[in-house]
Amino acid sequence: MAISVSNGLGGVGNSYVTITDLVNLSLPGLGDPAIIDAIPATTPPFNVNTKTLIVTLVIDSITQNQYTQTFTANYATVDLMVAAIAIPGAFAVNNGGIIRLRTTKVGIGQGITIDHTGTANEILGFDKFFDTNSVGKSTLTSDISEDEMTFAIVSASEFANGYLKRRYGLPLVQWSYDLIQAICDIAAYNLAKRKGFNPEVYDANWVTKYNAAVKWLEDVGNRREHPNIIDSPHNPVPYAGTTNLVDDQRGWGNIIGSRGGYTNSRWY
Repeated sequence: MAISVSNGLGGVGNSYVTITDLVNLSLPGLGDPAIIDAIPATTPPFNVNTKTLIVTLVIDSITQNQYTQTFTANYATVDLMVAAIAIPGAFAVNNGGIIRLRTTKVGIGQGITIDHTGTANEILGFDKFFDTNSVGKSTLTSDISEDEMTFAIVSASEFANGYLKRRYGLPLVQWSYDLIQAICDIAAYNLAKRKGFNPEVYDANWVTKYNAAVKWLEDVGNRREHPNIIDSPHNPVPYAGTTNLVDDQRGWGNIIGSRGGYTNSRWY
């Protein structure tokens, strides 16, 4: 059964993929939250009734007012304890049996400080002598705007058309996950270069994926790979020597199978 993938146009700017595709498939995550872990030796029960946890957060590079939570009960398990911690802009989790406090948002603009004067610190496993600080981490993705992603996606789609037009009448009606992945890998590589990173040094996987994507497109155009693609029935399949690029409206794009698989569409 075909899985439909569309934003109403088939992709941004008449491309084959969406920004969500690019972020989820080929770009690193946006970053990490600010995290503070309790001392591993801390074990329940947590007798924190009437005791305090004092926290200061940095959210999007803006320092928030200090927040004090006063607990009103004792808690028999780690799960109950983390559920009781309620700090605006942060939350607690059970990290393998210890308490982890983390910011809700991710990235370098996020931060968290646990004040050493909180009277619940020793019970929870946090430092009672010195304040504990942590900041989030960002990745390349955090520095890329949606406009830049759109440009990269459209450029990569037109680059792919240079190979696809050897074999298919454009615009395509349906296309497989393989094409989406290839275009995302090419776009991610080009974004890294445009942002001043050397992909060969920053992340060699981008180079590998870019080369694999280009090789796959070459093989598709030369009929060595057989993805599940349906082209426009009203457009004749052009000769391999055709040089013009096509930028028609794509319409709805579909994932209809894996590389080399069989569908109800014809083989090319």
